[in-house]
Amino acid sequence: MRGNTNLLSPGAQELFGRFGDIARLVLPPTRVLALVEFLEPSDARSAFRGLAYRRLQHVPLYLEWAPRGIFAGPAAAPSAQVCAVNAPR
Repeated sequence: MRGNTNLLSPGAQELFGRFGDIARLVLPPTRVLALVEFLEPSDARSAFRGLAYRRLQHVPLYLEWAPRGIFAGPAAAPSAQVCAVNAPR
């Protein structure tokens, strides 16, 4: 993956951070897709259940699980889970 995998958006950090500690949050400039990696798998599951189809700026959040190994390097903790977010325009 190219670019900075530690790019943080205060809004996304706050939205997902309510569910647990975030290892990585990748939000490209287009802001159409984001990758959120939690330190604990249970936090990722809670975020997935709590935010799926929730409206954000008048559009629903479409969440899906990202494939394993999506990041080139290890996360801050070995048990991290990744949740992909796709917000339609």
